[in-house]
Amino acid sequence: PEPPAAPEPPAVAAVSTLGHRFMALPDWRRRNIQGRLQEAGFHDGPVDGLWDAATEAALTAFVLDAAGRGIALDPRTREGADELLGFVDGDAFRLGWLGAPGAAPAPEVALDW
Repeated sequence: PEPPAAPEPPAVAAVSTLGHRFMALPDWRRRNIQGRLQEAGFHDGPVDGLWDAATEAALTAFVLDAAGRGIALDPRTREGADELLGFVDGDAFRLGWLGAPGAAPAPEVALDW
């Protein structure tokens, strides 16, 4: 008899859950999430509202970056995936990763001491 199949690793389940939750959102929200991730430097794929390798990589990179800032986001469950997508689509991401709307860049100052 053949040995039983190995269970899927947790990361595969996370991607599947996250991908399903992402695609359950309206198109405008999916594009907004991709656009925000692109603006923050995480997403290098098209902003087309589709789940693909670039979107998966961008969200994974963001989760790791957020963890480095003390923000724990775990997309392995439906609730966790919804929390992650809502975070990227919300004010905390805009303020923490994109800056305040309309804020001018900080001027470069040369100190002569």
